Amino acid sequence: MSRHLVKEILTDITNRITVEEGKKNGQGIPAVLRKKKVCVLFTGYGEPLDQILLELKKIKRYGYQLMIVLSKEVERNMGIDFFRKGVYPQQIITEGDQEYLMTLMEEMDMLLMPTPSQNVAAKLKQGIQDSLESVLLWKALWDGKPVWTDGQRMRLLHGKQSMNPILTKIVEENILFLKESGIQFIGEQGYMKEIIAFSSGEAQSGAEVLNPIPEFEGKQVITEKDVLNVVGKADRIAISKESIITPLAKDTAKAKKIKLIRT
Repeated sequence: MSRHLVKEILTDITNRITVEEGKKNGQGIPAVLRKKKVCVLFTGYGEPLDQILLELKKIKRYGYQLMIVLSKEVERNMGIDFFRKGVYPQQIITEGDQEYLMTLMEEMDMLLMPTPSQNVAAKLKQGIQDSLESVLLWKALWDGKPVWTDGQRMRLLHGKQSMNPILTKIVEENILFLKESGIQFIGEQGYMKEIIAFSSGEAQSGAEVLNPIPEFEGKQVITEKDVLNVVGKADRIAISKESIITPLAKDTAKAKKIKLIRT
């Protein structure tokens, strides 16, 4: 390793310590580290979750920060490591940390509920807030934050459709109520495209459009060459928390208007 590179690395370590100290002292986080925060709530696991986790990883590549919330049942049966290794989210919160979760929800920009239940739809319609799922959903809607879920899953019980027309009618009425409450139901294109389309709509009002980003997960040192390699291909780079960004790489990214985002 050259002396010049060692110097850059040491300088970057000093800068990162300064940022962390700034956070402790209540100072603002540099804009380059900010991105939209998505709360992803899992309260069921009846079907394979691999496809959902794959979609969440794609959402991360668009510059979103993921916070996964697990009910006690999901935590007990699937385990925290399943989600940590499957997505590498910014944070995983369990039902036992519900008070802390309420504080973090203030910072969330949107809520995803990939595994909804018929129960939560019925509770929301009656204004009942007695479970993790109903509390978070109610709060997100109360605060006017966008919420996405899968309406088709609500039409099934243990993977089966109802043979009782009266019960089917109740379920459909509850789903209609959720739509009227502002909940958005994903189509065949999935969560990622729905969210990107939503963000693009925001951009028309002056918000930022989130473009696909290359990832350097596992790369220990991000250099100027790494930044130059994405010029003209993307406007941001996803970098692991543990990676070191050399000062020259930072200067080049700033000059080329490329954002460096920790994942």
